[in-house]
Amino acid sequence: MRYECFKRHLSENIPQTKVLAMNIKRVVGISASLICTGQLVLAQSCLPPIPPYVPEDNEAIRIYADLVKRDVENYFDDAELYFRCQDQLRREVFEQVRQVGEEYGRVIARSKGEQMRR
Repeated sequence: MRYECFKRHLSENIPQTKVLAMNIKRVVGISASLICTGQLVLAQSCLPPIPPYVPEDNEAIRIYADLVKRDVENYFDDAELYFRCQDQLRREVFEQVRQVGEEYGRVIARSKGEQMRR
């Protein structure tokens, strides 16, 4: 009996469609913010490569020569990717600076126009 009263109370005061709609909005909002944050982090994550360990001991160099060679080649590849990423970010920031300069120029022109009218 109590369960039926509780069920009726819920259905009268908080319809499931409203609860579902509220939850969907919340999930969509959280998902969108996570995606945007992830894209921002990826877009600006030009991390410099970590230099490989190169042994100084002749015996270790002889034993691990293939491994060291691969690590150094990977390091150079990563360094190239890092420089490309930096160049891309530099181009993007230059474009942003250009756009902000244009917008600021419009603001200044408008404010001068309004001062002339007074």
